[in-house]
Amino acid sequence: MMTKRKLLYILAATAALLLVVCNRQRNEADRTHLNKLDSLLAVHPEAAADSLKTFSNRKLSRFNSGYYQLLEVIALDKNYYNFTSDSLISTAEKKLSGYKRKDPHTYARSLMYLGLVRYRMGVTDSTAYQPLREAAEYFQRYHLSNIKNEYLSNYYLGTIHHKNENIHESNFYYQKALSNAKFYKDSIYQYDAYQELFWNYMYQENYKIAKHYLDTLDMYRNISASSGLNIDKSYAFYYKTQHDYAKALEYQHKILQNPAIADDPRLNATTRFTLSTIYFSMNRLDSALHYARLSLANPDTANSNLYLYYQNLASIALKKKDWRISAEAFDDMYRLYKKHTELRTGKKILELEKRYDKSEAENRVLEYQKKYAIISVFAVLLLMVLIASMLYVVQKRKHLLLEKQLREANLKNIESENLCIKQESKLLDEKNRVLVIEKRETDRLLLEKEFVLPLYHQISNRNNELKRLLEYLMVNVKDRKLAERIIADYQSFTKSTDISEDNPVNSELLKVFTGLTDEAVRVMNNSEKLLLVFKSIGLENEQIAVLFNTTSDSIRSRKSKLKKKLELHDIHYPY
Repeated sequence: MMTKRKLLYILAATAALLLVVCNRQRNEADRTHLNKLDSLLAVHPEAAADSLKTFSNRKLSRFNSGYYQLLEVIALDKNYYNFTSDSLISTAEKKLSGYKRKDPHTYARSLMYLGLVRYRMGVTDSTAYQPLREAAEYFQRYHLSNIKNEYLSNYYLGTIHHKNENIHESNFYYQKALSNAKFYKDSIYQYDAYQELFWNYMYQENYKIAKHYLDTLDMYRNISASSGLNIDKSYAFYYKTQHDYAKALEYQHKILQNPAIADDPRLNATTRFTLSTIYFSMNRLDSALHYARLSLANPDTANSNLYLYYQNLASIALKKKDWRISAEAFDDMYRLYKKHTELRTGKKILELEKRYDKSEAENRVLEYQKKYAIISVFAVLLLMVLIASMLYVVQKRKHLLLEKQLREANLKNIESENLCIKQESKLLDEKNRVLVIEKRETDRLLLEKEFVLPLYHQISNRNNELKRLLEYLMVNVKDRKLAERIIADYQSFTKSTDISEDNPVNSELLKVFTGLTDEAVRVMNNSEKLLLVFKSIGLENEQIAVLFNTTSDSIRSRKSKLKKKLELHDIHYPY
């Protein structure tokens, strides 16, 4: 009896062991097949999605079931599925959470896609952020080899922070995503990260760093069909913020000629609207009005921002003083803005109904209706103030322009008067200079006359004495005593007529005539000084000979000796 019971136990244990072994083998086979489909997802997501359907009626282990559901979500995401619920990925994450230590990589992926699916549904709060952050921590903590998933986690963490206006944190995660993309050597991922960093720094008004990222982006212009167009849009926006409207226009016209824009009426209208705003900023009102009208040629009523197009048209017409067009455009703007506000209010109501119970939603509806009424009144008042302000600004600008023109005219008159005064002052200065020169010349001539006239007077006296002596000799030539007297008188006469002895030259006077210093004239005797003075005042050799009571040849000889003497003593005089 005991032997039979033992035999039954052995048979039951053997059967259980065989069942476990068979289940393990089947689970391993399922896992292997799921791994192959996982690899296929990266290359052919559509084919992988079709193959996954073969698992729909198969009984799977808890891990394989969670893995299968994760792959289903990935396949849907890669085929651009519009998620409306996170139930599938939430179930997968719960199943895989029991294997977080055994297979952290798969669990981290389930966390990442839980955050991604919620983000695809429009959720940007902590329910989307937290799973992504945990996934990024898993990838980093366990040094998991899938850099692509780490990139996606960091990229969407940066995006969620950007949506919540946490720009500093957003930059941090985008930088990490960029590092992942560079390590992964994926140009498209690098392009996406650079583009987000550019817009973040533009949002922070850090234009220098933003321009650096924009120039880097330009190297990825041909990375995809839309990259070149997006880069041109970024350049146009950047130059518009820098008030470089010429370059902004260049890129905006380039965008307008792009086939993707030309063939899409909505994008075409948006581009023309942007062109209009740039022309308006440049005060080129005719061009601004032209493109404003083109942007509204076929208005897209589904565009919630259409009221901005009419506001732009109204502002341009108001500045051009086209009151009819301005009034009509403002009326359309107000009507569309009211509709836009109602739509936003409706969306808020739907969000409230999803997140809160009905009573809370009704309270929020009342609150938003009150806010809407206040906003509507405020919008009308704001519109009236805007029109009044614009009219005031136009009149004020006219007044300021007139004042500016008057000031400029006064300044021109003052400048002309100042110029005349300066010219008259120059003429007076020139006249004074001429008078000073003439006075100097007159003073010099007076000095010359005062110097020469006494000498000529002395010569005249000498000639008179000589005449009287000759007359005396003609009468008394035979008298001995008379001869002696003649000799004595002659000697006296000769001595009295020597001008070099009786007329020593004053040093100050010599400076005036010759410009030589005291040291230079010490080497000369009085006769040589007189000779220099006579030469400086322009007397000829014959005149000087009369003054010295000698011949012209003697004067030339004296001049030659004086020149050598001056050269010997290194005295420079324009002889």
